[in-house]
Amino acid sequence: MLGCANTVKDDNGNLEDGMGNSGILFNHAYGIQQIKEVDGLFLIRIRNPWGQGEWTGKFADEDEAWDDHKGLKEKLNYVFKNDGNWWMRYEDFCAHFNKLYLCKIFPSTYAQYSIHGEWVENFAGGPYPFEVEADNDKSKEPAKNDSNDRWFNNPQFRLSVTKRTNLIISLMQEDEKVSKKPYIPVNFLIVRIKSRRDRLWEIKKEDIVLEAASGSQRFG
Repeated sequence: MLGCANTVKDDNGNLEDGMGNSGILFNHAYGIQQIKEVDGLFLIRIRNPWGQGEWTGKFADEDEAWDDHKGLKEKLNYVFKNDGNWWMRYEDFCAHFNKLYLCKIFPSTYAQYSIHGEWVENFAGGPYPFEVEADNDKSKEPAKNDSNDRWFNNPQFRLSVTKRTNLIISLMQEDEKVSKKPYIPVNFLIVRIKSRRDRLWEIKKEDIVLEAASGSQRFG
């Protein structure tokens, strides 16, 4: 299950209302129905859940691009109608949407384990002090980014893997419409360890197996 949106914020970081000049509403969730490659075209079918309001660019309903590809409508089993559905080229999709949402449906053979927690008081240690690359001047040493020197107080969880397996880790925040609290920037690291200590106090860069958001990037 796939969804997409064009997230646009003002100078104060607030979500903006309105739409661009192509009919795509700002900060509005759309569904992705189909992805097809036909006659050398890589096309994506989008749906507006409101059932109205559509893309007005290339391959919009009645757009002349359809005349350049005779029989394409029939191959796609598509009918022009103001119903909130449209096809668009992949490159147009990339230019007009900046968020892609993936809802993975797990098979019944998967086991799930959930932990509820939060970063509060002493347990809000901030990001690990990653290195910031110096400018093009090779003589400069990489600098340390400002960070809470108590990062090791962040919640830590140990996973013991005894055989080859598939593992999916998802870090989620409660919907802000439910919690009435804004989303905060979050991240997590997976670190390979040999120590039997209960808590990591320092991390070697070569032991980092995965960082969900690398460098100065953080998720909201």
